[in-house]
Amino acid sequence: MDLSKIKKHNNSTATTESKSVAEFIVKGDARPNQKQKSTMVGFRFDENTLNGLNKLTTETGKTRITIIRASLLAFESLSDSEKARFLIQVMT
Repeated sequence: MDLSKIKKHNNSTATTESKSVAEFIVKGDARPNQKQKSTMVGFRFDENTLNGLNKLTTETGKTRITIIRASLLAFESLSDSEKARFLIQVMT
C-alpha cells in the first residue's frame, strides 16, 4: 500500500472555515447598534376594538404595541383589494 497517495488533511483550511462560520454567527446574533427613534402617539379606540386588542395581548402574552406593529405588517402585505375589503369592514 502506497501511503504517499493518501491526501493529508489540511488543518489550516478547516480552522479558517470554522473561524469564518463562527464570525458569521456572531455577526448574525449581534443586535443593531442604532436604536430607532420613537414618537409618542395617542389613539382612541372604541370599546370593542380595545377589548379585542386586550384579548390578543392576553392570549399571546405580547404587548399592545407589538400586536399593533404585527397588524400593520400584516396589513401592508395584503393585496389592494384585500386592504379595501378590511377598510370597508372597519368603517361600517
